[in-house]
Amino acid sequence: MRGRVLSFVGAAWLTLAGCGPAIAGEGLLRDPRLILVHAVVTPPGPRAEPVVRAIEGLVRTSRRGDSRRAALLAQAVAASKIGDLDAALAAAQAAVTGWPDDAEALFRRGDIQRLRGEDALAMKDLDQAIALDPGLASAYVARGVLHDGAGERALAMADYSQAITLAPEWAAPYALRADDRVNQGDDLQAALADYDQALALRPDSVPALIGRGRALVLAGAVDQGIADLTAALRPGPNPDALFVRGVAWRLKGDLDKALADFTAALAQAPGDPGILAERGITLRRTGKLDAAIADFDLALAADPNNPTTLFARGVAWQRKGDNWRAIADYDRALALAPDSQGALVNRGLAWRMEGDPVRALADLDQALRLTPDDPAVLVLRGGVWEMLGEPARALADFDRALALRPDYPEALIDSALARMQVGDTARAARDLDRVLKTQPKLPQALYARGVARLSLGRLAEGSADIEAATALDPQVGAAFRDFTPGVARISEGGQ
Repeated sequence: MRGRVLSFVGAAWLTLAGCGPAIAGEGLLRDPRLILVHAVVTPPGPRAEPVVRAIEGLVRTSRRGDSRRAALLAQAVAASKIGDLDAALAAAQAAVTGWPDDAEALFRRGDIQRLRGEDALAMKDLDQAIALDPGLASAYVARGVLHDGAGERALAMADYSQAITLAPEWAAPYALRADDRVNQGDDLQAALADYDQALALRPDSVPALIGRGRALVLAGAVDQGIADLTAALRPGPNPDALFVRGVAWRLKGDLDKALADFTAALAQAPGDPGILAERGITLRRTGKLDAAIADFDLALAADPNNPTTLFARGVAWQRKGDNWRAIADYDRALALAPDSQGALVNRGLAWRMEGDPVRALADLDQALRLTPDDPAVLVLRGGVWEMLGEPARALADFDRALALRPDYPEALIDSALARMQVGDTARAARDLDRVLKTQPKLPQALYARGVARLSLGRLAEGSADIEAATALDPQVGAAFRDFTPGVARISEGGQ
């Protein structure tokens, strides 16, 4: 999956995971010992408003001691649930001012600073909270999220693992550790085990269902992934679940369902560049190139330096026959991601189609340095060597491609044409026999074998091949006369 990198890190995980059922009853809103618990288990959103208002009243009436501390912390949590981070920070700050060595107060302030994007301040508070109370599992989770955001994966994994040791009944650290593993792509089975544990603890967790669904899709269990993603959508529309399920449908070849999910995702997250890019790729697959390019344009307006989207738009331009616009997109993509093999191959093909074999050769050489055993690129470079008048070098590339993939039809045909150019017509005819055993109605192979047989004096057989090829494709003779070896196949780059 490309473009939109899913991350299920957020306040909901840190406040809801593993906390058990919500505590009901208005009486607890007058009990300072339970008010913080109530704030924590209240779901984010409009349902938190009455709790916020009740807690504000409690803060006004609580003057000293643990009652006021609990009320301030509850106010910080509840205000963050309704998105009022300024009020949340003010309450947490008041708690820290009154109780400067209180680990819970420092954690709450640090977590709110994290939500506000004040990462340095948040990290300082969370470090101090953990130093004061090494058993504060929630602080490890929040600090792990910060480490992830800073690209410090090893530190994040260590914090999530410590949180699991301290609070094995919490779902959040299992799911966050699994998210990290999936985002790095290093251990899908370990990630799936973590998601399974998170869902055993919280079977209705939408983030964990989405995460496990994505991991299953990446692991090739697409139908199981779709089942998880569909379950994640039961409470209501969710752009992440719709996005991943759209990718899964496309992997199954159901482009209509994929488009429906991407469109529904965009209704929930208008203008999201990752979703736009994936819908564009799907539209491109259906042949709707103008609509695909429109989506890519919108995605790049929001995220102009995304090499994956630039590559995707380049492919669409190339399929429309606009090699120059394709080259411009590949240039930008390669400036951002110099080792993009797909962009190098496609730009090389575009240069070849525009009659510039020198530039084409440079791109294909670089592509083969990245993936030296790619038969398709070897065949394409062989065709460029033919354009440069180097049939022996072309033949070396074709032979190498055939050593890697002995029954590669395009390589056999191109190799046969190159052999005819260097005078080895008998071997060329035998190679074409091999192709036609598996694909007896391939016009190009029939026509080429006809030419080879005529050159060998096998006039009747040669004429029969040419007649059969022309019956299948009346234009094959013109195409053969103008043919440059090297299969002109645009790379999808894994999209």
